[in-house]
Amino acid sequence: MSFAKHEEYYSLTNIQYKENEKSLQITMRLFVDDLENTLKKNYKKDFELNTEREAKDSNSLIERYIKTKFELIVEGKTQNYIFVGKEYEKDMIYIYMEIKNVAPFKTIKIRNATLIDVFPTQENIVKVKAFGTYRSLILNSNSESGNIIF
Repeated sequence: MSFAKHEEYYSLTNIQYKENEKSLQITMRLFVDDLENTLKKNYKKDFELNTEREAKDSNSLIERYIKTKFELIVEGKTQNYIFVGKEYEKDMIYIYMEIKNVAPFKTIKIRNATLIDVFPTQENIVKVKAFGTYRSLILNSNSESGNIIF
């Protein structure tokens, strides 16, 4: 499947704290072709994402890649997240992750260097919803991480 080349490189990551479940639910939205090119460069193989020929190990390698580029630190403690799955919508891929057993917090540090290794102008927009309020960051090659205080 081929998509038209685009000039802007960005992703959107939504992080929502579910206080009653004590969990952080994460949705990362990327352009399929950007992720495909990045995975191909990192793992030296064709993934053919969103096709009938999609590589059988695509989920595990997407998870491996994301875990090297995306990190959440809550109250100074690095969080381990679970890769829940992925789905496609037109030229976008949605990647779902979750962190369980997260006590209410005041600070969260987010590192999102996703796709920056292949696309230096990549901007990763991160929106966090917690405790009835929204905060956001724009992370890029000059600043891969940032802090949010509630």
